[in-house]
Amino acid sequence: MNVSAIKKFCAALPHATGDIKWGADQVYSIGGKMFCVACVDLQKQSNVSFKVDDDLFLSFTDRAGFIPAPYMARAKWVQVIDLKKSTTQN
Repeated sequence: MNVSAIKKFCAALPHATGDIKWGADQVYSIGGKMFCVACVDLQKQSNVSFKVDDDLFLSFTDRAGFIPAPYMARAKWVQVIDLKKSTTQN
């Protein structure tokens, strides 16, 4: 999966809205609650962070290629640390 596919998937979800926040992040929300953040500047980084259910947080962060999302782990967000690398492995 790549950033374009993630954006397409998120935008297709019912009631999802997308906007740019912090100057470089495509943010998707439903009802004003963020659920996915993708880096817009692919030259800088290729990653995506998303909200997970509290009960699934540890199972995601135990997987290779996933880490607790910087600044958002306390709210149970995870980050795919290198989207380009993870897409070549799938």
